[in-house]
Amino acid sequence: MSRPYSAALLSTFVILLGSLGGASAAEPIVGPAAAPSAKEIFTRFGPALVQLSGTVKTTMKFSGNAMPGRESRLDAAGVVIDADGTVITSANVVDPGRMMQKAMKAGGSMSGMDMKMDVASEHSNLRLRAPDGTQVPAVLVIIDGDRDLAVLRPDAKDAAAQKMAGKWPALAAVATDKAEVLDQILVLGRLGAQFDRQFALTPVQVTAQISKPRPCWIVNGGSPGGVALTRDGRYLGLITIQLGEVDFSSMMSASQGMAVVPAAEILELVKSANAPAAK
Repeated sequence: MSRPYSAALLSTFVILLGSLGGASAAEPIVGPAAAPSAKEIFTRFGPALVQLSGTVKTTMKFSGNAMPGRESRLDAAGVVIDADGTVITSANVVDPGRMMQKAMKAGGSMSGMDMKMDVASEHSNLRLRAPDGTQVPAVLVIIDGDRDLAVLRPDAKDAAAQKMAGKWPALAAVATDKAEVLDQILVLGRLGAQFDRQFALTPVQVTAQISKPRPCWIVNGGSPGGVALTRDGRYLGLITIQLGEVDFSSMMSASQGMAVVPAAEILELVKSANAPAAK
């Protein structure tokens, strides 16, 4: 029976391997730059992550018959992308009526019944909460249902908004990086009022890369309106909700998933919002 290697012999073996590698055993292997800490991410990106609030009244017509309207409170995250306070967020969060409409297949039927549903949303008292706690009235500028993006701005007529103009901490809407399937990325979001709206950092994984009809990365988690980052702290885009449709003729459920809309797509929408026709 062979004897176990002694501790001295194993130590000698390790030293020899280090010598063959051209470095002493005490020298660490130099790899990629260390990923930023949560505190560093909060400090760098957190100020641009603001809270949206307001009231949304949703009205529905089901098979041509009007149903009682429903009011709900809007409490969502958004990202400031310029110093004037332009905010980008998930359209399905700002406008739940669009989410309901998307989830229903137009003209679907069940047992010969017309299942068409028309949904509309009306917003009131929209407000943006700045990092220092200041709340200013906001207006909804544009919604892009295909990308699930919405653009809001401070109400230029409001005195508080005028004082904040040019002073908002912003995350530039520029194309900065890419991700691959199975990459682990980070999602920076804010918790609800019950947790004092503290920052939350969630690791998620890219499960698919979509190129048509609009480019995005499908991920297995995250909160809508959150900032998507690479593990080493580079900006990827915004977390959104991607929905399919419900076919009542076969009772199939809507496909739903979280997705990262790339920064380049955000920049394109903001340019549209800045066009004279969108103002």
